[in-house]
Amino acid sequence: MEVKNTANATTQASLPAQVKRLADWAKESGVTPPRAARYQIETPKDWDKIFNGFQKDKKTGTTPPGTPAQTIADNGLGARIAGQDVTPKQLKDMDAAWNAKTDAEKQAARDSGKMKDPKSAMEYLGVSR
Repeated sequence: MEVKNTANATTQASLPAQVKRLADWAKESGVTPPRAARYQIETPKDWDKIFNGFQKDKKTGTTPPGTPAQTIADNGLGARIAGQDVTPKQLKDMDAAWNAKTDAEKQAARDSGKMKDPKSAMEYLGVSR
């Protein structure tokens, strides 16, 4: 399990490599019992930043493609956000639905509380639990 106190830490350019290492560790063959892995964000504050792009890498000046949510899901990992479990499919579906919205729609959803936590977001975005 990789634990972050806030979602802002998931937007760092180093996240894709961290996620891959965690997924590879979980998939390692011959381990009994099988390993379970997930990404954990402790607080709901700004948790929806996982649907934003990554920050620019300060050393290389490059920005990883995609979003933290997409990267986590593509590596077969789920997440636990403020005590709520989210599967890789739910992460991927929420990411797609959220990023299909305009910036104005996103801000209105944040302001109205529709994105206050994963459960509220899934209802708003039409993602099944």
